Amino acid sequence: FSYARNFIVSCKRIYGLEPAFRTGGFMGLDWNGRNIMIKVSHFAYPYQASIKVVESEEVQREAVKVKELFPDKIIFAGMDRADGLSGMIPKFQAFKQFLKEKPEYA
Repeated sequence: FSYARNFIVSCKRIYGLEPAFRTGGFMGLDWNGRNIMIKVSHFAYPYQASIKVVESEEVQREAVKVKELFPDKIIFAGMDRADGLSGMIPKFQAFKQFLKEKPEYA
């Protein structure tokens, strides 16, 4: 939502456009005779496709190399869209909670 809001605010500041909020969760701008609609929605995570990638031979080979670099260590990994640091803060919070609940891994 913050990206859409920042876009709307930028359009208002730069071009003087007034946003309109429409039914169905749409935000809109009227510009140069056009009605531009913006909708914020959840990203459907392609779980099955991700499993295929994780189980691929290439990823498995690289995982072995990483495990060899850190013997006797537990390795946590995450996967995100290449969108700045999206999802990183909740992952760190979850990891912090994990360490509180399982101090033997700290």
